[in-house]
Amino acid sequence: MGNEEKKEIQEIKYFHWINITLIIFLFISFLIYLMIIIIHSKQKLLRIGFFIIIFVQIIMDSIITFSLLIMNIIYLTGIIMGKWFVVFPILFNFGYITNILYNIRIMIYLMTLNKRKDESVSYDLKNDTDTDIDSEKVSKSRQSTIGFIPHSFNSFHYFCFSLSILHTIIYSINLFFDEYPIEDLVKWNWFYYFMNGSNGVKRFGFFIFHYIFFIISIPYLILSLNKEKISDHILLKRFSIYCTFNSLISLIFPISVILHIFFKEDKKEIFFVLMFAFVFYILVTLYFRVNCYYIQYILEKSGKNFFKKCAFGFRILVQCQSIPTPNFIDLNSTFIYHSLANLDDFSEDLDCDIEENSDDILTIE
Repeated sequence: MGNEEKKEIQEIKYFHWINITLIIFLFISFLIYLMIIIIHSKQKLLRIGFFIIIFVQIIMDSIITFSLLIMNIIYLTGIIMGKWFVVFPILFNFGYITNILYNIRIMIYLMTLNKRKDESVSYDLKNDTDTDIDSEKVSKSRQSTIGFIPHSFNSFHYFCFSLSILHTIIYSINLFFDEYPIEDLVKWNWFYYFMNGSNGVKRFGFFIFHYIFFIISIPYLILSLNKEKISDHILLKRFSIYCTFNSLISLIFPISVILHIFFKEDKKEIFFVLMFAFVFYILVTLYFRVNCYYIQYILEKSGKNFFKKCAFGFRILVQCQSIPTPNFIDLNSTFIYHSLANLDDFSEDLDCDIEENSDDILTIE
């Protein structure tokens, strides 16, 4: 056996260990997303107002994780799927681009929305048959609610899904006309995204939404970090950090194309960069989703200990745990804060309000 053959066998074993690690990590991540989906599905209140947007995003997160999980299993086991394999990279592209577009649309919305106007929206739950919502609380809330036409977030869905479907169609055409057949798992690799079979600057056009995501996330981060400045817009520090990190990771794809141009023979190194970047992407996304205030409130019902929260989440996952009603029944709100903020965001806003009130008192005196 020659040195080149030995080296190739070592690289295959090395990639197998990486695939196994990724499969375990992706499987756990998928279960967590599935738990959050069940929470939204079982609790009517978490499918009202802005929670609809978050629900769709979490579904997209699960699609991304599921497609990556299946593709890694296929690579590890060497299952021959033929052209059917194309389904999974297409699913990945659709989920990932849709999530990017939702984040872009959300940041623009939060930077332009007036908080005072947002609080003048009410929701009619008279047809709601969900027994989890306390009827007495809803009744009290209705008594103090002025009836306005509910805010519609349909424009979010039209904008994001239309562009994402268009992008995915173009991506699918690119896959089918790739110089390597899609079923050739040795030469065609999902983690190179748009590198195989494409030449020239046209490859960078596929990442147009990645660039916009990064450009939009920077001003929103800057605005959100300055919590002392009084603003009528909704500036959430943790959400801005989440978007900035993910936008930076989204740039890894065009950067990998540049690396491929200069280092065509070093695909293994490019794979490592993409792998660690995406592991970080999933970690950041999971951390943000799980630490949202409404999720933590539900998971802490049996105790604030980490293992108790994990056990509670597992019971939700296996359908043997009812979903507690969140501690907010504000029918005059689109639930933007409750769906995106974590406890620290609420604490910071409270501190700012206290500082503003103390300044007013000093001025009066």
